[in-house]
Formats: sequence, C-alpha cells, structure tokens
Amino acid sequence: MTPPVTFTVRDAAPGDRPALAALLCDTGLFGAEDLAAVTALMDEALAGRRPGHHWRVAEPQSAPPWDAPAEPGIVAAALVAPEPFGDRVANLLFLGTLQAWRRRGAADALVRAVAAAERAANTRLLLVDTGSSEALAPAGALYARAGFTQEATIRGYYGEGEDKVTYVLRLGR
Repeated sequence: MTPPVTFTVRDAAPGDRPALAALLCDTGLFGAEDLAAVTALMDEALAGRRPGHHWRVAEPQSAPPWDAPAEPGIVAAALVAPEPFGDRVANLLFLGTLQAWRRRGAADALVRAVAAAERAANTRLLLVDTGSSEALAPAGALYARAGFTQEATIRGYYGEGEDKVTYVLRLGR
C-alpha cells in the first residue's frame, strides 16, 4: 500500500502560469479551441482582470513514494468563480490533476480548501459540473465524498451520449 501524501493548497500567483498551462494540457480535458479559451481565462484571472475568479493550486509536501517527478510543484488546480445571477453562488469551473498524480488526494484537498474558502466568503451554494462518461465517474465520486449532491442532468449537453451533471454543495445561510 502506498503511503498517503499530504498537500499544501494556496492561491495561484502570476508566476504559476507555466505550471498551470502545463497542467491544463496534461489533463486531456480540452481540445485545442477549448484549451485556448481556458488558458485565456486563466491569464485574465491571474492578472486580476476577472474579479472573483480564484485559481487555487495543490502541491505535495514531500516527494511521492511512487514513480513520479521528484519535485513536481503544482500537481492539481481549481478555478472558482461567482455565478453572475445567483445570490452568493459560486461555481467550481475547473478541477484538474496531473495524470501521474490522480487518485492520490490532491483533488480532494483542493475541493476541501475551495469549500472552506467559499464558506468563509459567505457563499451559500457551490456548484460544479462534470460529464456522465465512465471516464468522469471518479469526479462524481469525489464530489459525493466532499458532501456535494447531484442536482441536475442535462442530456446530450457535451455531445451525443455525454450528459452534463451538476452537483451542489450547500454551504450555509
């Protein structure tokens, strides 16, 4: 059994841009056009031109006990943004982990930190969307572990046979 790894979660800084861009590519979640759009959004948020958009990153506190880079730096990231028409509602727009670090606890640490930060900011609801494919089933399980409940499904949203599944975490008042 592999010993657990603990993570430090912090707000991303402009100097994290190269590592974040590499992580976005490594996730395999985006085609070229979508990757360009999310990278532009990342750049705007890191430059402070997207009020309320927060990138958070997870870094391991020690070298991993498996075959992974000895000093990986940022291994996972999340983007949270306010919902423009909701009353104190935020959306976890992106959550991704380097492939070599998946299922090691980095995303769990990020989701917990994001929820705590949003609760402290008086956010009522934290939303997150994922797809219905078997490949994305671990994401739904992660959100369930964190206390999210499945709220809605939009059939065919991401394409034929790929539904959009929305989860919600009720944070308070």
